[in-house]
Amino acid sequence: MGTELITQETMFTWARDTIARFNQVDSFDDIERLFLRDRGLSGNTYATYTASVKSAYTFLDGKHPLQWTAPDVEAFYDYERKRNGISTASLRMAGLRNFMQSIKTTLPFWTTPFESMGEATRRKIATPAIPKQKAALYAVEVQAVLHNLRMDKSEKGRWNLAMVLTLFTTGLRAQELCDLSGESLEHDLDTDTWYVKGIGKGRKPFSQELHPDALAALLDVHGGKLPEGTEPLFLSLESFHGKVRTRLTKAVLWTRLHDIGEDMKARNLIRRDVEFSAHLWRRTFLTLLSKEGMSLRAIQAISRHASIETLARHYVDDRESPRPYLDKILTA
Repeated sequence: MGTELITQETMFTWARDTIARFNQVDSFDDIERLFLRDRGLSGNTYATYTASVKSAYTFLDGKHPLQWTAPDVEAFYDYERKRNGISTASLRMAGLRNFMQSIKTTLPFWTTPFESMGEATRRKIATPAIPKQKAALYAVEVQAVLHNLRMDKSEKGRWNLAMVLTLFTTGLRAQELCDLSGESLEHDLDTDTWYVKGIGKGRKPFSQELHPDALAALLDVHGGKLPEGTEPLFLSLESFHGKVRTRLTKAVLWTRLHDIGEDMKARNLIRRDVEFSAHLWRRTFLTLLSKEGMSLRAIQAISRHASIETLARHYVDDRESPRPYLDKILTA
């Protein structure tokens, strides 16, 4: 009996302390500290869980993870699928499912949203991701998009042009673009060449040449004078609705690029089902350089890929029609 009481008391103390610790969530940093850090996760797993949970936490307006419901998870899935496509949505679900299962090892009495959702929802979010082809825009499509953006003289239109031109002519990733500030700019006076520099994926430093067209667009939106110091190079969409100028965020960047793509499709300038994103512009940048004759080694250097095989397999869209070659043979 005594042993039984000790066990019950110990369990009660453990449960009380665990619940008290899990209640200490006021921000995503708390979630990362309490639920993710020091759990022996590999680097890739940690990154996947963090991206999934942070996206869901933001979407659900800071709701505690232990209060997330099956409808919450389904709504988040619908949001991610509409914004980023089925592949990203499926990855987010996998990250959330595994994250919540890891919590359950500590709180075995907790029922996760995945356990409580209905069969129809379970089948819906379990839809296997359709492998994406490494699509890139054609040169004529790039020209059409840029021409259309140049026609929009509104403040938002001019910012969109600067954003797209910088992405296309540097191949920067989404977060790399958002992190740019005045101190990211560097001017080589000997060659009169401008560069943007920073710390990219994998903590790798980068220095990318800034094309004169992108520089001109940036000067235009900044009133002829480039930012200095920590002043952001790109501003968030919210800045167009008031006096406060805030740094461009990755979420806003994705939304603006998506909206540009939908507008181009509505205008029949883009007739293919391609999802506009920072990654599409990065792939287009690398692909068109390759098609214009730039060597893969040179492209590897500016893309900062350790493996030239990975670059060729995933980032250079080398698909083309055999018809021109067949026409030469058949008409010879």
